Parts: sequence; structure tokens; C-alpha cells
Amino acid sequence: MTRTQKLIQETAAGNSWRQRETELLRNQALRLYAAEPVHNIKHAQVECYLMEHITAEIGPNELLVGRLPVDCPFSPDEEKAFQDEAAYAKAVGRINGIDSGATYHRVLDYEKVLKIGISGILQEIAKRRAAIDVTQPDTIERAVVYQAAEIALKGAVILAERYRQMLAELADTTSDADRAGELRTLAGILARVPDQPPRSFYEALQSMWLIQFCAFLIGDFSLTGRPDQYLYPYYRHDLETGVLTPEFALELIEQLYCKNNQIYGTWPASLMVGGVDRDGRPNWNELSYLFVRAIETTKLINPSVAVCYNEDIPEDLLQLGVKIIAQGLTKPAFFNDRLIIEGLVRAGVILEDARQYIHSTCVEITPIAASNISVATPYINLCKAFEYLFHDGRKIYGDEEAIDQVTATDLSELKTFASFYRRYKEIAAGIIRTQLQHASRDVYLKA
Repeated sequence: MTRTQKLIQETAAGNSWRQRETELLRNQALRLYAAEPVHNIKHAQVECYLMEHITAEIGPNELLVGRLPVDCPFSPDEEKAFQDEAAYAKAVGRINGIDSGATYHRVLDYEKVLKIGISGILQEIAKRRAAIDVTQPDTIERAVVYQAAEIALKGAVILAERYRQMLAELADTTSDADRAGELRTLAGILARVPDQPPRSFYEALQSMWLIQFCAFLIGDFSLTGRPDQYLYPYYRHDLETGVLTPEFALELIEQLYCKNNQIYGTWPASLMVGGVDRDGRPNWNELSYLFVRAIETTKLINPSVAVCYNEDIPEDLLQLGVKIIAQGLTKPAFFNDRLIIEGLVRAGVILEDARQYIHSTCVEITPIAASNISVATPYINLCKAFEYLFHDGRKIYGDEEAIDQVTATDLSELKTFASFYRRYKEIAAGIIRTQLQHASRDVYLKA
């Protein structure tokens, strides 16, 4: 049994991954940066704190880094600290995807990260910040966005360096010469990415995943998008120069699939192959096949792999997908490329962006790296208004997140259905208004 087969078995067995450490760190950061008045800056500071303090580790069968540490019970002191920080975070208000008006239905611009690295993005941010006239009120929001992005991106570089140090130390202490070589290779990769542009398929895959993992840490993660597009130049180059084989590329993809399951669990993490590029040219290559084939070799819940179906789809790739589904597996899903592109264009999306869509988690369609469209949030349960109405302005179930407070209703004054319905609509409107205020924070992220 290969190391990756062992990792697949471990992942499928449902090993426990420590969510509580990240929650504790997040709550500690909320207390540490409580005085920061700007939501976006605080959000970035919390994320950076997580990347500075999360336990950096790698399993014996892993070839990629970026996962939650293996779970273990808290000590009594740790448990008390966890409960204290959780109570504080609840009192001051959490920072998570729902609070910012979006939950996971997006894909970052991995192609840009791979092309210029975080260092290149930071240089671009510095130029844009320098060009802003902060004396003008309408430019402040952009300045805030750039400052927050700079904080978070520097945190990702810090995490990569922490992983590099861990790998180097582990390589020096292991008695397995082959494993020591693998660890040193990965340490060398982390010495470069994601700060600098990758030079190989292995570097590009690790860079993409670490960025995705960093986004996950704050509780609002990105999806993998269309890796057969942005990873293919590295794959092709490595094959031509003899530094990569299709077999090792498949193993790295299988490792990526294990990573998806380790952090996302049963939440569908979208990955799509095929279709067309931004210029409308068919996008089918060897990686398209490998990403579909890995469904069969891993048989894991995640990622939620989809294939763009259009008239140019290779017949053998179509048959491979059908064969896998016929085995009883739930993937790949097939999405009608032509109809989806036409629908997005009718909705006002420019053609180039419409061609680069993703099924964000389940089936919600959104353009990649171009929109941050809230296709599923804010989540609003209109029946919750009845709880406020009948229980003195309080909810009887769930955290107090939907709305700050509702004035208690004197039910004796609601003598007609019309008056009852009018009061219900007032409460429901308050819930909607509050959730939209949360969602509007995402406008900052588009600047």
C-alpha cells in the first residue's frame, strides 16, 4: 500500500481534525484586537494571528502542508481558556463568513497568485495605496481594503515560513532517508511559495493549496476553481523537462483531495474541469483527465468535482465520467457549459467572466475571481420573526446573530390578522435589514 493510499484510508476513516484550536486562536485574536474599529482591518488582524499561531505539522503520509492539527483533548487549563474566550467572542460578536455576508461561494484569483506570487501582489498593493488621496472621503474604503489585504497576505507568508522551519527540523530528526528527502524537498518548495511565483507543478499545487487553506482559517474559505487551467502550464513544462511523471502528478492530486476532506469535511468544495477559457477556446488537457480519474482512485466525499459539458468535450473523458458515476460514486457532475454562459451574460456578467464560472459548493453558479456575488447569503429564516413576536422580542433557539434586539410585542394589541401581519412584517424587515448590513461589508472586498 502506497503512502497516499494509506492517507486516503486515514481520511476516509474520519480522523478528527482539531477545529477547536483555530476557534480558540480566533477568539483570542478577537480580544487582542478588540480596540480596532474598522471591520476589515480587524478581520485581517485575526486571520494573521491565526497564521502566526496555528500548529504547523505534517502527517507521515502527506506530501502537501496545510491542514488542521490532529485533535487531542484540551488540558483543564486549556479547556477553561477555550470556554472563557468563546464566551467573550459571543459577547462581542464573531467574525466569520456569515457575518461578512458570504459563505464560501467564491474562488480566488489563483492564476494571479501563481503568476506574480504574494510578493508581486504586495508590490501592486503598495503602488495603489501610494496613489490614494486619503484626504478624500470616497477613497478611504479602498485604502482600508488595501491595508487589510496587506496584513492578511503577510500572514500567509509567515505561515509558509513556519511550515518550512517545521519540515526542515523534521527532516533532520527522521531516521527514514527517503522521508527525509521528501520533507527537504517540500521545505524547499515552502521557501519559495506562495511568496514567489512557482516554477514547477509541485510548487504551484502547494502554493494554491496554502492560499486556499489560509482563506479557510478565518472561517470563510475559497474554492479550488479550475485547476486544469491554471496548473496546466506547470504540468506541461515539467513533463517536457522530465521532472514530473503523470503518475506522480496524480498522486499529488490525490493528496489534494485528501486535504479537501481534512478541512472541509462534508461541505462541498468545488472543483471544475474543462469548458472554455476566457477567450472561448476549448480547455481540455491531460490534467482534466487526472482530476476526474482521482475521483475513482480516492472515492472521498470531497472535492465536489464537476465537468463542463459542451460540444467539444472529448468522448473518452465523457465516458470516464459516466463510468465513475456508474460505480455508484456521486461525481463528477456535468454542467451545461453553453446554457450557463448564456444565462450569466443575460444576468449582466461580461462574456469573458461568464466563461469562467464555478459551481460554488452545491450548484450555485458564480464567476471565478471576478464577482464575490452572494449567491447564497445572507441566509434568512423568515419564520424566526415569529419567535421574536411570541417571545418578548427574543429568540428561543440559536445564537443572537440575526438581529440585535426586537421591541417586545404586546400580543393583546394585535386584535386582527391585519395588525398581526403588520407586526410580523416589521420584525421580518428588521432581520432582513440587519443581514443586508452584514452582506454589504463584502463591498469592501471588491475594491
